[in-house]
Amino acid sequence: MLIIQVERGVMMTFGDKLIELRKSRGLSQEKVAEQLSVTRQTISNWETNQAMPTIDKAKDLSKLFRVSLDELLDNDVSSIMLDRMSNVEKLASMLIKIIKGFGVALIVLLIISILSIIFSYTSFRNANSKTVQPDKEAIVDVGGI
Repeated sequence: MLIIQVERGVMMTFGDKLIELRKSRGLSQEKVAEQLSVTRQTISNWETNQAMPTIDKAKDLSKLFRVSLDELLDNDVSSIMLDRMSNVEKLASMLIKIIKGFGVALIVLLIISILSIIFSYTSFRNANSKTVQPDKEAIVDVGGI
């Protein structure tokens, strides 16, 4: 949650500031969403501090409400950037886990393949190396020839 200023001893979040600005201008969430080319749900998420606008959308909000970006965010642009960075880090972490999972699966598959080849080769070799033992009765002693 992004706390942007203290007003009358009460902490005010970005969402609270956005609600205050929107209502003071007599705008609905739908109207603000329409003017920013976003959904009403996006405005709701910003107002309930479930999400933060991108820098571009924050600039659009400041223009819409005719307040400076600093006033809108109370010099807290870095919090939005950190929020965006943490999302990127989460995505990177998830991708790394997926890649590690595929890597482990590939190594296991490779080991199984190698063992299978070794087992097949030794079985083939053992089958071909059995020599035919002559039958003792079939051996004829030709006697001192």
